[in-house]
Amino acid sequence: MIDWGVGEYERTAAELEPAARRVVELAAIAPGERVLDVACGTGNAALLAAAAGGEVTGLDAASRLIDVARARAAAAGAGATFVVGDALDLPFEDGAFDVVVSVFGIIFAPDAERALAEVVRALRPGGRALVSVWIPEGAIRDMVEVLARGVVAAGGPERPQFGWHDPEAVAPVAARLGASVTAEDGALVIEGGSPRPTSPRASPRTR
Repeated sequence: MIDWGVGEYERTAAELEPAARRVVELAAIAPGERVLDVACGTGNAALLAAAAGGEVTGLDAASRLIDVARARAAAAGAGATFVVGDALDLPFEDGAFDVVVSVFGIIFAPDAERALAEVVRALRPGGRALVSVWIPEGAIRDMVEVLARGVVAAGGPERPQFGWHDPEAVAPVAARLGASVTAEDGALVIEGGSPRPTSPRASPRTR
């Protein structure tokens, strides 16, 4: 299990905020709707949902990130609540929420079907869930593969990756839970300096 509270996840979270903003826009949260942000990290989506008028709860397994989210909410005067908890065993009653969101969070749960089952259970009938996922290519794929190898090297179990990016993989699981799936493509720009030198270093002169 990856401990996302180790290191400085805040830097990554800041880069992901545009994706959180798009997810909350798509959720079209009405004032007073009950919203759950699963694997909320530092609270990006939760705070945006609260600003949209939702009654928001954020949940994450990393207690340090929950502390960061609470501090951000206090600084912003947002009425969001944050709790430490497990996405595979949500500490909420059936039908407790109108909307569930997860921005690049629940996709790292070790049991995808159980995670989806918990989301559906926590939603009221007719509720909606929005999950952002990475496509399996490019730098993000490489990063996730490095994380997976690190977990195995540290003694964790090796699990096949679930195709969260593929509606045809998610749809049958959702159907067994009484839900349906639609998908929308999106893009997220993350900029940074190259790890490679911009110009070759000069070789030392020799006689």
